[in-house]
Amino acid sequence: MSAANQLDEFKIACEFIRSLAALRFLRLTILFGATGGLIGAMLTDKVQADPKILLLLKIAGLGVTVAFGVMDWASSESIRRVRDRANALAEALLFQAFPVTSPWSPLGTEGVSRYLHLFLALLWLFALFRGWLY
Repeated sequence: MSAANQLDEFKIACEFIRSLAALRFLRLTILFGATGGLIGAMLTDKVQADPKILLLLKIAGLGVTVAFGVMDWASSESIRRVRDRANALAEALLFQAFPVTSPWSPLGTEGVSRYLHLFLALLWLFALFRGWLY
């Protein structure tokens, strides 16, 4: 492969990494909004009076959190694959490589995101089984 093609592929890989990282934070914003909306709905008098609706909203909160966690995990895997290819190209082009961290490192974006989703899921489980937010 010629250096020009490698350079173009490297630029495209960098654009993919940037767009996937931006999408991760957009999804995080939507997750926080949905979680806040569910908690706000659970605190209304009408929902407090009906335990079935309250239970349904708690299950929905857990489901939303797990769904967004799975989407974030898939996004992280995509970023990893593209980053690994970009690092191979960077080595060939004599560019500085992207840093490689553990996916569970609390100092990296992936780790922080995973711990956040895990924390939210545990809070929803606690709300389900301990009767919190009733």
